[in-house]
Amino acid sequence: MRERIGAVADTIEDQLGPISLPRQPRAAIVWPRAHLGKDFTRRCLVRAAQSVREGGAVWCAVRKSKGADTVADAMRTLIGPVDIVGRSKGYRLFRAECTRDRTKVWAEVLGQRYTITDEDLLPGVSLHSAPGVFSRRGLDAGTAALMRYTAGLQLDAPKHMVDLCAGIGPLAIWAAKRWTETKVTAVDSNLLAVSLARRNVEELGLSARVDVLASDGLPKSAAVDVELALVNPPTHADAESLTKLWTGLRKWLAPTARVIAVATRPGGVRDALVGIGAKVESTTVPGYTIVDGRWG
Repeated sequence: MRERIGAVADTIEDQLGPISLPRQPRAAIVWPRAHLGKDFTRRCLVRAAQSVREGGAVWCAVRKSKGADTVADAMRTLIGPVDIVGRSKGYRLFRAECTRDRTKVWAEVLGQRYTITDEDLLPGVSLHSAPGVFSRRGLDAGTAALMRYTAGLQLDAPKHMVDLCAGIGPLAIWAAKRWTETKVTAVDSNLLAVSLARRNVEELGLSARVDVLASDGLPKSAAVDVELALVNPPTHADAESLTKLWTGLRKWLAPTARVIAVATRPGGVRDALVGIGAKVESTTVPGYTIVDGRWG
């Protein structure tokens, strides 16, 4: 639903609309992502129920400590009768029989959207958001800390900067408004976030200078000289994914580039930047650490 190899994220409607399949299957499987919130889990359950035939089933495995009972209640409300068909290592496997009498509540779940406004660091900016993206209800505190730190440096305007792990685009939009001649590339692997970011950029009149890429890290084919990268890396990602993220970024950077990242657990970020040749300084801010890496 969020990340498909080779997929193109065109519009928010493409990402959230009904699933179209050549044949309706007997069953669908949902794997909840707790860090994306209950509203996203509910959306996934509805889209799974839409995809199966009448009398089919939706299966879902949830760790008991991660809200299994809440998910089971949602399955009863959105799909139909629920059975616990398995238990293993703290997980419960649920099966819900799909009925077709829930279309009204399905429409309510699929129609849920958010608007982020009145943020001090983004005056006059309204951002479209939805279940399934990072910090969907407001500006993330880590992103805000990164903005404040970068603003305090009084940097010369970079010709080209990258917002890696851009989400719906608040950091890229902040940079584009701060440096009015700078080209900005915003990158994220979440296709829903990319769709929203493109819409946000277009409605703010920034499409000429802000490109939004749907990519798991930076594309290998790029040949650019990025002078500044701002990064709020995902805290839930594994070490291998993060290493790939930083290694790919290095190939985009100019010889004297600067990378500024925010983290709650900065050790991995520091090690990764040192590993790709940066000289690193760390600054503690309330709740976070800013890791500042430079080359040249």
